[in-house]
Amino acid sequence: VEKLMNYAVKQGMIIYKKEADKYAFAHDKIREASFNMIPKGRDRDELLVRLSNVLIDLTNNNSNGSANTNEWALFVAVDHMNSVLPELIPRIELSRLNYRVGKLNLAQRATFGDNEHFLSALACLNDSRSKWKEKEYQFTLLVLNEVIMSEFSVGHFEMAFSHVQDVLENALSLEDKFT
Repeated sequence: VEKLMNYAVKQGMIIYKKEADKYAFAHDKIREASFNMIPKGRDRDELLVRLSNVLIDLTNNNSNGSANTNEWALFVAVDHMNSVLPELIPRIELSRLNYRVGKLNLAQRATFGDNEHFLSALACLNDSRSKWKEKEYQFTLLVLNEVIMSEFSVGHFEMAFSHVQDVLENALSLEDKFT
């Protein structure tokens, strides 16, 4: 792999960013063309899942202790995973990853980014058929609370109210309904 990376650097396809100790495509069009060389379909999706898992491992195994050093890897991984065939990734796992990225967006005040990822977390939760189930009850509340707040913050009031209605109809306690 190292030989191939060095060759790509010599050809001007990628650059090595010494200060960050990482490689990057020299231009977005090179990245796009490289990606498009892989035919769309299950093979590409399986490759994206494998790459995403490596990126998630990179994020989770951050060796220098800095919380946000490899956050970019999580954002990229989740965006890739959101684009692949649903059967390739456990939906509850993807829901949790989208929630995590939504929280990172929220911390960076990226309002539309958090809304998108919280909605993806909710969609995956629905797909997993785990929404409001005992094992995922608390997670469902967390996701819906974030979805409601993010929908309000981007002006999607009707959608926010429909999610409020969902909580009011399905939450088990009065405290859960109003937290």
